[in-house]
Amino acid sequence: MSFIGLLVQIDENLTWGKHTEYIIKKVLSNISILRKVSSILTLDNKIAIYRSIIEPYFNYCCLVWDSICETLTTKLQRLQNRAARIITGEPYSVRSKELLQRLGWSSLSETRRQHKAVMMYKIVNGLAPPYMLDMFSKQYGSQVYKLRNSTLNLEIPNARTELYKNSFAFSGAKIWNELPVDLKKEPSLNAFKKKIKTINLCIDNT
Repeated sequence: MSFIGLLVQIDENLTWGKHTEYIIKKVLSNISILRKVSSILTLDNKIAIYRSIIEPYFNYCCLVWDSICETLTTKLQRLQNRAARIITGEPYSVRSKELLQRLGWSSLSETRRQHKAVMMYKIVNGLAPPYMLDMFSKQYGSQVYKLRNSTLNLEIPNARTELYKNSFAFSGAKIWNELPVDLKKEPSLNAFKKKIKTINLCIDNT
């Protein structure tokens, strides 16, 4: 799928309402496509369509806008739930959470935090760009090599405002510190990515 013209939008109030509405508009259009062709497709085909024309909008630059409010979070989650219902063909009497579990999907909130945890693994192990390493090395010393100790907890920066608490520098460090020690010790990025999907990082909003 081409993402020409896709961008992150922030409004004059430094909120993600405009960007979220953009995602909703695009996803609704593609859910309509999925619904129209679902009757002639196999389950695997429908999942493939979801992965190619719907899911990327949920994940694009989600590290940046993960701090969206509960109202916007719920709006996006309802769209994933709707796609899951179309794919499985189940009636509304079946809970959305059950449909996601059946498909092996995490909620969108959970997925965004998984992406953030993966980025933190890269940062702590020196696999991220230097400017991202510096965001965290400066919190507890000038020696960048300390980030390469993946069992090390990061210092949570002082946050005087809710806006800063929603920043990646704050929330990323917090998520990393809360991970189980054995997960932090995973020897490779691929092993970490596989195992992070088994860890509950937030309460599903389904």
